Amino acid sequence: MENPKSARFGSGWGGAPASSANPDFPEEAFECPYCGQLLAPTCRVCVSCKLPIDPSRIQRKLTPEPEAVVASAPPEEPPVRFSWTMFFAVLAASWVASTVVLHFAGLIVGQLIMSAVQLLSAIWVFFDARQKLIRKPLRWAIGSLILWIVIFPWYLLRRQKLNAPCPFVESESGPFTKVMLLVVFIFFMVGMLVSRYGAPAFKSVEGKEGGTPVLSPRKK
Repeated sequence: MENPKSARFGSGWGGAPASSANPDFPEEAFECPYCGQLLAPTCRVCVSCKLPIDPSRIQRKLTPEPEAVVASAPPEEPPVRFSWTMFFAVLAASWVASTVVLHFAGLIVGQLIMSAVQLLSAIWVFFDARQKLIRKPLRWAIGSLILWIVIFPWYLLRRQKLNAPCPFVESESGPFTKVMLLVVFIFFMVGMLVSRYGAPAFKSVEGKEGGTPVLSPRKK
């Protein structure tokens, strides 16, 4: 180990150390390699131990590399569950609207208007879900078309919470498909039963006034 005292004299003229001409000094404050005194960047002789500073002995501080910032995903909100409050609100609004429409437009025209509203709302659900990047927009639209009074209020709540999933509709292997198939089957069976037994049977008979044909219930 080199004696620090021997570093007082160098090979330069007037005892100036040869290493003092070395420009390899740090640009920030550094510690004396012999006594640990904190020195300025322009200091070449330690003010404490009076030893000339050899830049090769200076312990340089390693600049830590900046840590990579990992973008953390936003916390996932709890799933959007069916809201009875939204359900009854939509049910009340649809009941009032259908009552007004049937009163002013009649039964047949009123039913056509309400069916058109249901179809247009399902189309709106599809495009709105795609615009807001909600998963399974086609499922939401089909559900709103087939089971409007249940799925449409549910979607109105879902579109307010974009980061919250809805596993019932949006999961890959959820019960949505089974429920929709069951609903379609029930509607099909009810329609078949109504068409077979619900409508009264009529037969054409000759009327009494001017031979005009009229309809009368057929006797079983």
